[in-house]
Amino acid sequence: MYRAIDSNVLALYFEMRKHRDYVAAYHFLKRLLATNGRPERLVTDQYQATIKAVKHLIRQEDLIQSAHQCSKYRNKLIEQDHRFIKRHRVRSASFHSIRTARATLSGV
Repeated sequence: MYRAIDSNVLALYFEMRKHRDYVAAYHFLKRLLATNGRPERLVTDQYQATIKAVKHLIRQEDLIQSAHQCSKYRNKLIEQDHRFIKRHRVRSASFHSIRTARATLSGV
């Protein structure tokens, strides 16, 4: 599950993917940039696939290098955004398919 929020904690974009890898991160970021334009600041976690996708977008000049910040502390807003989803997910250990994830998230 990929989420993007703005500085006011409003959801900009939400996407569910079967795998969390470089391809998924790249397509999510590409779609996010196409929809919302270049951000002043893009804060991501330290997951290597996401960092690789961001570096690829910087090389393509779709994103400015100074806009990217990689920190586990600066993305607290997004972590707080999905705490309700985590609470449901802990009970079931994980989502076993996209269908069950969609059903759970529609209830949240």
